[in-house]
Amino acid sequence: MATGKASKIIVIDIDGPEGEDVIARLSPGEIPTPTILTGRGRQLYFQHPGWAVPNKVAAFPKLDSRGDGGYVVALGSLHSNGKTYTWAPGFNPAEVSPDPAPAWWLEALQKGSFKGVSQGSQEVPGSRKTAVQEGPDGVLGQERGFLQTKVRKGSRN
Repeated sequence: MATGKASKIIVIDIDGPEGEDVIARLSPGEIPTPTILTGRGRQLYFQHPGWAVPNKVAAFPKLDSRGDGGYVVALGSLHSNGKTYTWAPGFNPAEVSPDPAPAWWLEALQKGSFKGVSQGSQEVPGSRKTAVQEGPDGVLGQERGFLQTKVRKGSRN
């Protein structure tokens, strides 16, 4: 599904417990916006802010931003682990409308950097540059290892 100005939505894509930990430190509590449960985490859908929103992979460890020219795997899709993308209970568009994106996210997108982004006193280290520089244990090293050992050639989207 397309994201960005044309669809009027942007998405924070959260992968796994590490991504959930980061989002919990930056936005404590439930975020009342449409949410899709994915194969490994969640997609949070927000209103497009009206200015150019970039796509950022691993903006933080296991958090991606999908904006103008981006896309997310759509509702009803089947993940390679067998889970179907479904609305989170109580967080479908019939029950909640897309919220404006969190201020900390929009600020980081406007600055072009997630380094030192915080919500209150909860600073979250690990900008994309830091995560990439961590070598084989960093985001890219983990992804490379996963692709080399778990994913059949030609099966990655």
